[in-house]
Amino acid sequence: MNCGTPTNNVYSIGCVATGFSPSSLTFKWTDASGSALTDFIQYPAVQSGETYTGVSQLRVDENVWKTSTTFKCSVEHPGGKKTADINKPVSVSLLSAPIGTTQYLMCMIENFATKEVTVTWKKNDTEVEGLTTTVGQQQSGLFSASSLLKVINTDWNNKVQYSCMVQHQKQTITKTISKTEPLTVTLNPPSVKKVFSDNQAVLDCVITGTDQDTVSGTTITWQVNGQAKTKGIILKPIESKGNLNSKVSTLTIDQPEWTNVNKVQCSVTKSGEVTPVIQDLSFTKESRAPSVSVHLLPKEDTEKEEKVTLVCLVVSPSLCDVYIMWKVGS
Repeated sequence: MNCGTPTNNVYSIGCVATGFSPSSLTFKWTDASGSALTDFIQYPAVQSGETYTGVSQLRVDENVWKTSTTFKCSVEHPGGKKTADINKPVSVSLLSAPIGTTQYLMCMIENFATKEVTVTWKKNDTEVEGLTTTVGQQQSGLFSASSLLKVINTDWNNKVQYSCMVQHQKQTITKTISKTEPLTVTLNPPSVKKVFSDNQAVLDCVITGTDQDTVSGTTITWQVNGQAKTKGIILKPIESKGNLNSKVSTLTIDQPEWTNVNKVQCSVTKSGEVTPVIQDLSFTKESRAPSVSVHLLPKEDTEKEEKVTLVCLVVSPSLCDVYIMWKVGS
């Protein structure tokens, strides 16, 4: 059995042996080619009545996981030997894409061990016929497949629910999709004051919508100067005010790096869709430092008010990223 999502790019696979006696039992793991896998734990056998249960957990590096089709768990016991094949779980995703005035749904199936796979489409609870499923073999030896369903725009706009049910060996996986509510995406520029005072630029990508599930299911990615950005990002919890739900992703860039940033892009993709909503900001950075001078107004202009007036004059071709702050003493 696959024990869940990877931790630190390491997958865990479990193997359980039941109903044996005496308690002495040895686990062995191999990949599909028969090569031994040694990064596993064998737990002490647990007695239940007159028999025992044994468990072993294999740790698999992500690179090995991607290139392997199946894993074999073997047990050796005085009563005999047994082997179980553990296939990787099939990956299924259901995407929507408008082409002209028609909506197409694509059911993508990846990483299955044998060529035989069945795809069934449903409109609400009624089975409908999709286009022919195409199957291909990946470099890893695993198979991938896709199936298309052409959807009438009227049904899609009325939020009819569509399902793709995939059957492979003993696995059945169902993915469901329907039209989601529109979202508003806003990319807020950094505060010039905070760049100046905190030595860092903070940008917020704000997603707003009426449907909380739609907002929650979005994926947010960042690009800086055309390159993907994965560090310095914080995703804040969803906030609800009235009938609006908001999700905020915050990108923080240190001031030394910020001086070389010309463009920042935030991309938001709804769950089950392939076309993102993109917002970007461009910044013009001056290579030369601005000219700064402080002037004291003439005495005759200020003596009536019994105050001294100082003027800070900043000269630069671009003043969009200039912040002026005064200090008195310390």
